[in-house]
Amino acid sequence: MTLRTLRALLSGVAAAALGAYWGPAAGASGAAGGRPVTTAAASPGPSARGRSGADTVEITASPPHPQAGGTVDFTVHAGATRARGALTYRIAFGDGSTASPPVPEFCLRRGQATSQTWRLTHRYSRPGTFWVSVTVSAVCTPGSATARLALPVG
Repeated sequence: MTLRTLRALLSGVAAAALGAYWGPAAGASGAAGGRPVTTAAASPGPSARGRSGADTVEITASPPHPQAGGTVDFTVHAGATRARGALTYRIAFGDGSTASPPVPEFCLRRGQATSQTWRLTHRYSRPGTFWVSVTVSAVCTPGSATARLALPVG
């Protein structure tokens, strides 16, 4: 690893704790991947929210009634009022596929409010109703929030 790569990694790790950019999701199967952004855009389609203590999550799917073989876009928005580390998610698409991003394992001395939005894509190979479940949490912070939505695929 070069010094330039190490500097970029360390600055990315520090920025991630504040809710900035994260690259493609690790462990994603199929066409699933994620990239957090600093602003959330509303997209039409089914949505669900979850809350637990200071953690919140919202997931939206678009299009609302996708066809088998087509791409579904998911927007996941997470928030925490007392996060001591980077926000992360784990999503189960309901067809056996899952995704979660790489997350730095460091803790801040004090918790702070933060939020983050990820955009994910997934392709369902067969029709049916799939229960999509996403859980968000903050590193070094107890608790998590989960949201589930039913997605009808034609």
